Amino acid sequence: MHTLELLFRKCRAQLRILKIMLESGEWMSLYEIQKKAGITVSEDLIELMVDLGLVEKEEVFKRYRINRENKLIKSIEKFFEEVGY
Repeated sequence: MHTLELLFRKCRAQLRILKIMLESGEWMSLYEIQKKAGITVSEDLIELMVDLGLVEKEEVFKRYRINRENKLIKSIEKFFEEVGY
């Protein structure tokens, strides 16, 4: 487990979701996100990320991808790279 996940253990799901979505950049189903993150991910959590503009949602097939145009996502990606997450 990475130091970030130890420090922010109550936010582990959010960290892992952001990490795998940043690494992928592709549209993913909730099942694919859960499988790659190695944890159970609630639809509510993903929908919150959609509402915040961090994640985009494709309605027809209910697939999600990171919103690379979002300023916060750009900063998070840079931070993850700097700390080796």
